[in-house]
Amino acid sequence: MNEERSYIKGYFGENWGYIQGKRYITNRERNKHFCYKHHGWGLELDLFEQIRGLGTIEEIVVRCSDRNQVNDFVASVQTWKIYGVVDRLRSDFGRQIFLAENRMKRERVDKV
Repeated sequence: MNEERSYIKGYFGENWGYIQGKRYITNRERNKHFCYKHHGWGLELDLFEQIRGLGTIEEIVVRCSDRNQVNDFVASVQTWKIYGVVDRLRSDFGRQIFLAENRMKRERVDKV
């Protein structure tokens, strides 16, 4: 069953991710996007607030490609709200919310 995807655009029109069912899914590459300072993954804080404001998204999925393998790192919006850390890593970045990878459930993805 293929559910329809609703894309969320960034400040400059780039795809930040998409909504599929009750999940927000964003694609990342570990070597480019993993935050070692917070041992996890980040989202723009404005995006996170937009997702929360919809009231229909239950989980945030970071789909990570890493050395010929794809994994989903899944956590509820509530987990991000409780355990997420807001930080601004660089002055040319907006504020982001980071969630440690050990707070997420890892699911192997066979096909994307």
